[in-house]
Amino acid sequence: QPPADVDYQLVVGDSRDQGSPWHAFRVAIEPPRPAVSLTIATDAVTGTVGKPIAVEVAIERRHGFTERLTIAPEGLPAGVAAAAVVSPGEGDAAKKVMLEVVCHEPVSGPVRIVARRDGRPGGEPLASAACGTERVVGLWLTAVPAVP
Repeated sequence: QPPADVDYQLVVGDSRDQGSPWHAFRVAIEPPRPAVSLTIATDAVTGTVGKPIAVEVAIERRHGFTERLTIAPEGLPAGVAAAAVVSPGEGDAAKKVMLEVVCHEPVSGPVRIVARRDGRPGGEPLASAACGTERVVGLWLTAVPAVP
């Protein structure tokens, strides 16, 4: 909890850092809620058919979020397999996990990586992985045949 006996300053502006008497803004001030977000370093990965493709997923836990998470890809194209990975609430695996994707045939298409509360399949994901600072949700997966 932030201290109640201090002064706070709220600075509001638009996306261009502008403001005037003719601007109107809606502000909501709420206590912080536990939250989680996922990030992947790139928006595309390429690998070889039959060999694992590693996808590192960074996990940011905010405001006391310590629940176990299941991180898994969704929307895998036909011929693509990947196991879900559990991220405990603390330790190194609470901050980063590695997914391994194996393509059994050539493929090129989008994949979504999501986090759900561990042991609670289905329902809305808590977070979807975004790529770097671009906030592009999803990953483009490409697997090409091995060169003989």
